[in-house]
Amino acid sequence: MLLGAFFIAWEKRMESPLVDLAIFGHKGFLMGAFALFLFGGAFYAIMYLLPQFVQTILHYDPVKAGVLFTPSTLVLAILVPIVGKLSDRWPPHYLTPPGLAFALVAVYRMSGVDWHTSFESLAVSMALLSVGMAAFPPPTLSRAIVSLPAHLIGYGSGAINFALQLRGAFGTAALVTLMDQRTLFHSDHLTAGLTAGNSTAMHAMAQLQSAFAQVGTAPVYQQAAAARVLSQMDQTWAQIFAYQDGFLVIVAGLILVVVPSCLLSRWSGRH
Repeated sequence: MLLGAFFIAWEKRMESPLVDLAIFGHKGFLMGAFALFLFGGAFYAIMYLLPQFVQTILHYDPVKAGVLFTPSTLVLAILVPIVGKLSDRWPPHYLTPPGLAFALVAVYRMSGVDWHTSFESLAVSMALLSVGMAAFPPPTLSRAIVSLPAHLIGYGSGAINFALQLRGAFGTAALVTLMDQRTLFHSDHLTAGLTAGNSTAMHAMAQLQSAFAQVGTAPVYQQAAAARVLSQMDQTWAQIFAYQDGFLVIVAGLILVVVPSCLLSRWSGRH
């Protein structure tokens, strides 16, 4: 924060600043930059979270995890040129709300993932997210930039790109911290339930002991082996619940995008 304050003070004194802070005096640009800041953070968070989930929980190899993104790439290749043309003809609010809606549906679908989630289901979610990626950022960026006077447009474009990268870095770091905390939270709660008074846990323990007996495990080791497997299952579920929480946080972030997006439509200079 101190470095940020120093940078702002320094830029105000420079005749040729790296960033002309006058761009933030234009409300339309400010709202557009903030909307893209939030939306970009959600996108970077998903690009971190989804590959981690499919490799950690579903045990995809790196190649299969990469193939998961193929449908979304095709959707972007088709829609981006179309949206680019439409954004020059239509008001942005004709495109951005549907884009946000698609993104919200996609991430909400992801919030229900577990170790039974199929490749096809995740691919569909990524394709839906790509509709949002194609429909929201280009019109928002265009509307934000056109809100600026001509001599500030170069500064505006650079500032928005910087905001996207900054949000991606801080958002991913915050998400990693959240995931660690939520995994520990769910692990503690699941472990606390492994007691003699929990009939479901005891039934699972009995089934595991029976399975170990059938494969020839000595009776003296059956209970310990069953307890170890049950503990590992709980740990896996703790991770799954943490991933679900992470996706729900991204949903909340996308909902927040609605506010600056609506203000952008009202405050920008183009109608």
